[in-house]
Amino acid sequence: MRGYLDSATFFRRVGGPGGFLAVSGWASLTDGGARPPLVAEIRAGRTIVRFPCDLPRPDVAAADPRCSEWSGFDAVIPVADVVVPAMLSIDIMAEGRACGSLSGPIICPEQHIAAIAPRLTRLHRIKLENLVLNERERLSRVTRTRSLPVTGQIDPSFGCNLRCPLCLSEMARRDGYRLPTLRLDQLDRILAQYGDCLVRIWLSLWGEPLLNKDLPAMIARCKQRDIWVLISSNMSVPLKPHATEDLVRSGLDSIILSIDGATQATYSRYRQGGSLDLALDNVRQLVAAKRALGSPTPHLYWRYLTFAWNRHEVEQARQLAASLGVDEFGTSPGVLTPETRHDFTPRVGDQEAAQVGDRLLANWRRHAAERRRRTQWFGCDYHYASISINSDGLVHPCCYVVSPAHAIGSATDPVDQLRNGPVMRDNRAMFAAVGTDEQTGPRGHEPCASCSTIDATCGHIVTQTNFRQLYGYLVNGRPMRW
Repeated sequence: MRGYLDSATFFRRVGGPGGFLAVSGWASLTDGGARPPLVAEIRAGRTIVRFPCDLPRPDVAAADPRCSEWSGFDAVIPVADVVVPAMLSIDIMAEGRACGSLSGPIICPEQHIAAIAPRLTRLHRIKLENLVLNERERLSRVTRTRSLPVTGQIDPSFGCNLRCPLCLSEMARRDGYRLPTLRLDQLDRILAQYGDCLVRIWLSLWGEPLLNKDLPAMIARCKQRDIWVLISSNMSVPLKPHATEDLVRSGLDSIILSIDGATQATYSRYRQGGSLDLALDNVRQLVAAKRALGSPTPHLYWRYLTFAWNRHEVEQARQLAASLGVDEFGTSPGVLTPETRHDFTPRVGDQEAAQVGDRLLANWRRHAAERRRRTQWFGCDYHYASISINSDGLVHPCCYVVSPAHAIGSATDPVDQLRNGPVMRDNRAMFAAVGTDEQTGPRGHEPCASCSTIDATCGHIVTQTNFRQLYGYLVNGRPMRW
């Protein structure tokens, strides 16, 4: 058997005794046989906690083909006592029999931060202390938070130069919805309230960020507060001279290059109105600017959305990316969102909470039960860790919604009013009740009361809110992908 304990972290419970032991790692047999997944077993006093080692770990299989790709584990274990040992030992079981063990230190983040404080900048310590409190509040399922968001999205431009079919924001634009471009002074006010605690920000959301002429200055403003910045762009935008150099000089950390074809005919099936040649030329200029300035950033990630009509060009695009000097190429399943009508009327005060449909509630309960069986947390990360701000300053519960009817306020509102207004408190309470198997819980507000996304993600989207990644970046400078 081979395996590794990636991390073991203890978080104190908010508002009560004990806490949560979060563990992650992998374990796999190396005989190549097709067997049931291994099971991890932890003994805590008289309690035995078991969970399967069957989460995807392609990095493990790539490093050792004898190991299973489906060998990962990621568990959150409630702990009754605040006194935890310095080391953790995990027994690994194969079909009921011990086949090995894993061990490693248990990190208590607050103690760890205090120990390394002399080498931390003031800003990093603020971010770390807020990050830990944020994770403690999430795991404790509090309804009123004291922490600020640690990640999120700020949209520089709602407008877009392309007309991708069945894109949610394109549907809204087609229905006549328009938003002004974000101004620098607006961003400054947002950063004045949230910038010291934000660890990562997607400076893109509904539109094409390169359409905002102030984008490099906005990135630089975020970098002044030591925020890791990512944008996603179709790159099919005519850029002024030196625009790519300005992007590199801004300190931008990463760009997702949204290019879904290796020929114009295939590319334009989805990226309607776009020019593949223009997009590729802009990528060439970015690579050239990075080399000329000796900058390792921004990391260029070509993300190819796969559909039935473009799968045959994936390998051609991969080779093209390598020839251009792109840092990374990857594919993701393309999603054609069902036709959606948006409600452009503002949210009416503290509207009456919405009744969750029986079928949707049953789905949530089923997913929550499965998460409990696997010793995993169920809820919505966005309610704690994230903030989503449109280019007009409206704030939504998450990045999946754009209608004014679903906004919870403005980015200029007092922080506590925005974070702990009735809508957010009720929604947190609704998912807390489902996650802990309360049969009669409070009702939530739209759009959360009819959220179907949580069915697919169980509320935990690691590319958006991942404590270990954010903590490792702040403490060790460990690179982030997105």
